[in-house]
Amino acid sequence: MKLDFSLGDIDQLWIDGALPSMLRQMKNNDVKAQLSGKVDSPFPSALVPTGDLLCSERPSPLQHAVTLLLSYPHSITPSPAVQDDNGWWSIPGSTVYGQIRIPLSSEAIAQIHRVESDDHQYELTLEDVELVNKTPRKFIVRGSESDYDALELALTSAGVIYERSELMQFSVDPTHATIITIAVTTGIKALARVLTTYLRERKRRIVVVKTVDGSQLAADNYNVEEIERLLRAASEHSDGHIHIEENARPPRA
Repeated sequence: MKLDFSLGDIDQLWIDGALPSMLRQMKNNDVKAQLSGKVDSPFPSALVPTGDLLCSERPSPLQHAVTLLLSYPHSITPSPAVQDDNGWWSIPGSTVYGQIRIPLSSEAIAQIHRVESDDHQYELTLEDVELVNKTPRKFIVRGSESDYDALELALTSAGVIYERSELMQFSVDPTHATIITIAVTTGIKALARVLTTYLRERKRRIVVVKTVDGSQLAADNYNVEEIERLLRAASEHSDGHIHIEENARPPRA
């Protein structure tokens, strides 16, 4: 069985016919999922055992879709604590979870069965699965508000295409927020040159968190080749999140 997955957005897999009645019966669609097989790219090893089934149906033509949503430990909440618009404070040191979305084929949906359990309503076991990574290839740059202004100018001057974050208001604290999205098609070499100059002028470094085990890769030196290697790691071994941080360690000569 071959299934697509994504660490970001992915289209639903529409199947002819109505949603199976079993998936209509429960208010919650918590599922205990077990997958085994092979994958074409790095895949998180520490998955939260209970996920969710995202079920949809459309009338014309009558079709249904079921997407398996799983979570995995991604990173740690940075310090200092910040307050959002609703008054909630972040907890530095707490685990941040990423999500994996797997649109299920009719064959996979047929393996779902109801169970009587306190923490889940369904179970799904898929063996000998071939998973294909369809994660949109892009870099998500995270930094402070002051980082944004300087980085935007550097990208614009170099002709790098990017999207401004939907976040319109930054915290008054110097915390991290998603500021810019850059398509990988921009060219990693060109982006590495821009970032190297930017990081040197701002005395910053970039850090990537690997999806597989949560380990961090950092570029502490203002070297184009080092930055390029880190960008490739972000593209191939993580969900593309790049963190801009103050460089506490002096770069090597």
